[in-house]
Amino acid sequence: MITIKNKIILLKELLYLKEIIKAGQFQIVAQKNGIKASNLSALINQLESSVNQKLIKKSSNKVVPTQAALDIYDDIKEINMILRRIINKFDKDIGVSGTVSLWSVGGLTGTNVLKMIADFYAKYPSIKLNISTNIEEDLTNIDLVLVYDRFAQIPSGKKILSLTQHMHFYSTQEYLDKHGEPKDIYDLFENYDLCLMKNLLTWKELEPYMKKVKHLHTVSDIMIVILNIINAGGGISLLPDWCTKECNSHLVKLKKVKFSIPLNVHLICRDGYENQIRILELAKLVKEAYFSDKDNERSE
Repeated sequence: MITIKNKIILLKELLYLKEIIKAGQFQIVAQKNGIKASNLSALINQLESSVNQKLIKKSSNKVVPTQAALDIYDDIKEINMILRRIINKFDKDIGVSGTVSLWSVGGLTGTNVLKMIADFYAKYPSIKLNISTNIEEDLTNIDLVLVYDRFAQIPSGKKILSLTQHMHFYSTQEYLDKHGEPKDIYDLFENYDLCLMKNLLTWKELEPYMKKVKHLHTVSDIMIVILNIINAGGGISLLPDWCTKECNSHLVKLKKVKFSIPLNVHLICRDGYENQIRILELAKLVKEAYFSDKDNERSE
């Protein structure tokens, strides 16, 4: 007979196994949870004995899950999510304290959000923000994910905000005064310095013009890098219109280049978290950072 005590022990071992698979090292998980790595290793050995399966293999400085561990990994993640939802229902203070994790693609959490974080901390000093753009991040463990609809790995969850803007070509007036303004998009691609986000190179709207590009001197998968180069007078780039707000207000849109691409941005919340005050307040921060009242926006 499996007792409650045995179930609690099994649950603890499974949750540790999940974290070890995610981190790839015993030491990282041990430090995070305040236990010795040797004790953590003993817990996993005990789990392996209980299920009569090898779950972890050591490979150089990392640990690698066996197929048996991978077969139950999604089930453990689901158990972890259920536990989080239960905790949220009973913890009355969780709305205005704790940690909120925010992940974005391609540098969407750029200068606008960073500029407003000080105000957010002033209002909610007990909230800690974890902001990541790591493309290898496990998005199932992220509270809020900020993506545009062309990003392939849109996670499951509650879509709490959807906003639409357009991308246009921008530069500084100093650069245009020095080099002149492009007559049209063909003139732009043939005769001017271009700085582009890496993912734009494969977008079908740009395909006809990419064949004519002669001065593509910077490509990056981080938007803040492109913004800094353009702000410094380094050329012209295709940017979302929110880039011209406040901290980049000196950027000017190319008037003669009649070209735009719609950009749909979604803010997705982890299931069960959409009514937390801290989540709603961070969503408001994102909205204020990128989108003015005149922007086309849709709240889900």
